[in-house]
Amino acid sequence: MKPSARFRSLALCLVLGTGAAIGACTEGGETTLPPATDAGGDAAVVDGGVLRDGATDSAVTDGGVAVDGSTKPDAATPDAGPPPAGSTAAVANFGNNPGGLKMYLHTPGRVAAGAPIVVALHGCSQTAADYAGVGWDALADARGCYVIYAEQTTTNNFNRCFRWYESAQTGQGGEAASVAAMVAHVRTTAGAGKNFVTGLSSGGAMAAAMIAAYPSVFEAASIDAGIPYRCATSIADSLTCQAGTTKSAQAWGDLVRAAASGFGKTRVQLWQGAADSIVGPANLLELTKQWTNVAGISESAAATDQIGSATHKKFVDGAGVVRVETFSVAGMNHGAAVDPTKGCGKAGAYILDVGLCSAGYAADFFGL
Repeated sequence: MKPSARFRSLALCLVLGTGAAIGACTEGGETTLPPATDAGGDAAVVDGGVLRDGATDSAVTDGGVAVDGSTKPDAATPDAGPPPAGSTAAVANFGNNPGGLKMYLHTPGRVAAGAPIVVALHGCSQTAADYAGVGWDALADARGCYVIYAEQTTTNNFNRCFRWYESAQTGQGGEAASVAAMVAHVRTTAGAGKNFVTGLSSGGAMAAAMIAAYPSVFEAASIDAGIPYRCATSIADSLTCQAGTTKSAQAWGDLVRAAASGFGKTRVQLWQGAADSIVGPANLLELTKQWTNVAGISESAAATDQIGSATHKKFVDGAGVVRVETFSVAGMNHGAAVDPTKGCGKAGAYILDVGLCSAGYAADFFGL
């Protein structure tokens, strides 16, 4: 089935790249403008998790803390250790960066040896600081994990979408390789331990790419409003994929297995708004088929219950380990679920107060 004209219009917000004649996305009759940028067109530098308007692209880290007006060190010299406990800072040099991404690192309020890492990938029209509104900083401080916020630039994509629809960006090169380099940098400089990845929308699709291309690096993923790995390999494909493309579980699984090997312990959590007008709810079923097939387990849930407005399902392996977990949230449009009344996140554009803490459930799924 071809996507409707309205759906195609909304979907363009997730895929149009540099030079595209689009300055805003519409949803439900309202206009969502791209986020405020600095004079150079890129997001202002994060200082303690808050955007500083007017910060320049030349801000780098001094002992992990962003310093305005300084010059970038040589790209071959990675930055030193992580920022001070309980803070977030830009990391200008983290090693190989073929995807041209930016990196921000949150160091937890309490740090133990071998602390885990969560990579957080924002959605289109968001910045790293916007996506922090999901609540990962507070969770990191409470549970003792680092959070890497990878940020897209307008140079790569006009609307700051991660390029999940380009094969060169979702294998072991391009943007995926840049994210992997960020993880390697923190593991080296901070002595961090296990790695996990989460993302929303285009970031959710890229999270699927990370666990597909780097199964030996990432233990698990939590994907919000995402799309199956390698559903699209071009912008032309992406519109149909966002509406929902149907394949057999075997066909979806083969796309993942073609990327890498070693998925014996891979675990995936999936979130989807049942009223999502941008990423079709059908993608939840297709993602479930893909990752249950990769895990070699049944597509039939071992357990189903209701958590608030979400239908919650668990898919287990022969040892009883939950390999795939899904949340379908009734009435929720496109975004990540938060619950500010319980101290989880802050509602904003594509961060939706539905009385459920998606980041908290992800942290539980990761075993943090």
